[in-house]
Amino acid sequence: MDAKTTKTKGYVTAVIGSGGKTTLIEYLARQAVAAGEKAAIVTTTHMRLPQKHNGVGKREEEAISIMEEEGCVYCGSPAREKGKMIFSGDKLYRKLCEEADLILVEADGSRGLPMKVPDWPREPVIPENADEVDVVFGLTALGQPLAEVCQRWELGKRWIIGQESQPVTEELAVKFLINGYLLPVQKLFPEVTLTVILNQADTSERKEKGRRMARLLAEKGFSCKVARLKPQKLSMVYLASGYGSRFGGNKLLERLGDKRLFEHGLLTLFGIQESLEKELGLLSEVILVSQYPEILDFGEKLGLKTVENPYAAEGITASIRLGTKMAAEDGDYLLYSVADQPWLKGETIKGFLGRFLELSLRGAASIGCLCAEGRRGNPAVFHKRYREELCALTGDKGGSQVMKRYPKEVAEYLVSPHELEDIDCRQDIGK
Repeated sequence: MDAKTTKTKGYVTAVIGSGGKTTLIEYLARQAVAAGEKAAIVTTTHMRLPQKHNGVGKREEEAISIMEEEGCVYCGSPAREKGKMIFSGDKLYRKLCEEADLILVEADGSRGLPMKVPDWPREPVIPENADEVDVVFGLTALGQPLAEVCQRWELGKRWIIGQESQPVTEELAVKFLINGYLLPVQKLFPEVTLTVILNQADTSERKEKGRRMARLLAEKGFSCKVARLKPQKLSMVYLASGYGSRFGGNKLLERLGDKRLFEHGLLTLFGIQESLEKELGLLSEVILVSQYPEILDFGEKLGLKTVENPYAAEGITASIRLGTKMAAEDGDYLLYSVADQPWLKGETIKGFLGRFLELSLRGAASIGCLCAEGRRGNPAVFHKRYREELCALTGDKGGSQVMKRYPKEVAEYLVSPHELEDIDCRQDIGK
């Protein structure tokens, strides 16, 4: 899916559908800039404001200057809806078509769902000079109730009579794509290059289902690509600064089997990183926070990010603040795990994260935690939107303070009570 341009200026690609339009546009813009070409990004509907290459609300000369200097520019007018931009008018659009090598148009609205039925002719709004139309579909819709994952699903009722209550299958999704998007685009824009992008192939299961959809679409004569446009990034913060007052000493350095207590959980996180990427599409890092030199030295030998905690007396929130500030700034999620749960399994953490990601990508949850017999426990995972609140925590209650503020955002993952048991006193060592 390299950015497609021509020798002449102004190759126009309109992106429609749901489940990653902006991500695809950003991907294609990066490809163009890397190839030494200039890209302009606009919308004919609504689009979120950019964090960089921002020419929104700027005069024509300023916008073109940004593109010349940075290789890319977002152009539009500020929308009434906070944080969004809209089409800035034909004059600037025509100028961009003259000056840019690639013009990327977000030409369809969305509510953040992975699937959508268009409302022709109101939407999508494809420019008349489009050379290519890419239709995006989010694979996280598969297996889920249609009404929960598809915007305006009612408009497609006539295609699935008697199947309304069934989960979204590959066949149903293909039927929606063909009838909702592909046939109308072919009729209205017979000369454009038309491609389906099956996004969110973040797991081996979704990738295989995406390939099956691609085969079904190919049988009908449509070009299709299965993609994971944006790998999710996870920072796993390991909290190992406790005093062990009830234990009567530093319990984290106490031997439990063939390892010191803190090593059990830390090596579990370290050991699942490769499979998190392979199975869930998660790029991860482990950040070790401790006040103890022995523990920090162990982490450094593993090549982990380590953070010394001189504020351990403040409680667990000091470790959370320090670890959060060290986490990658472009990360998507933050996971916090404690150092005195030696029976927590790597497979459990992977299952927890896999389920949480499915819910998060659908917008059904932004916080997750383990739970056993009605009792919540660690690890807990938070979307990046809570980063500032996590950095501002005080006291010894940890991330539960944030969970209490947003109870409807929390997804619990049920596990064995034994895995949530911690080492609190010396008698626990012999369990």
